[in-house]
Amino acid sequence: MDRKAGFTLVEAVVAIGVVAILAGILIPLVAKHLRDARIARARNDIQVIIVAIAAQMADTGRRPNSVNGPGESHGVLITRWRSAGEGPRIGAAAMGIIGANNTFVNLFTAPDPQNGLTLDQANALFGFPPGEAHREMGYKGPYLTRDIASRSDPWGNYYFILGYNEYGQRSQGPIWVVSAGPAGTVNQANLNPRADGSWSRTWDYTGLSRTNIAARAN
Repeated sequence: MDRKAGFTLVEAVVAIGVVAILAGILIPLVAKHLRDARIARARNDIQVIIVAIAAQMADTGRRPNSVNGPGESHGVLITRWRSAGEGPRIGAAAMGIIGANNTFVNLFTAPDPQNGLTLDQANALFGFPPGEAHREMGYKGPYLTRDIASRSDPWGNYYFILGYNEYGQRSQGPIWVVSAGPAGTVNQANLNPRADGSWSRTWDYTGLSRTNIAARAN
């Protein structure tokens, strides 16, 4: 009696087992590749932002004006700017939006007539009065295209700039460009100056910050 074409139960179980073994090997490799690709993209984006900051500071000679985005603690101005995306977490709490006007679009993309951003407005962020858009050391943007300035990190959170300004906009405390990374969390200690008003010149990669992707712009 001829056997009909098809799989026996044993053959089907063996085939399923082989597929499961291959999936168990390949899925972690694919996941690692995707994670590494996201980290690489975040690092590249951060370097692009750092180049924009360097060019902007070379032109203006200062950091954004204190009216437009810092908090203040222990006499040290803490200026923060962000791209698009959700706010990363500080432990279980959301970091929250860093000021409605404190966006990379406003900071880096003027002049942008289509979106109503002028050089005078950009210069105002650096303490230059209206009418000085073309002064020798004024804002000479755009420093980023709008699509780059609006980009969130690969995990859907915003990139942010953290700059410490000691007693004036021309002081040169460290400026950090940060992605909260795969875990989406930031250590509170990285966001504020020390109790004596000084700042850390290194990023704390322990605890909640172990997956942060941070680089100093200066």
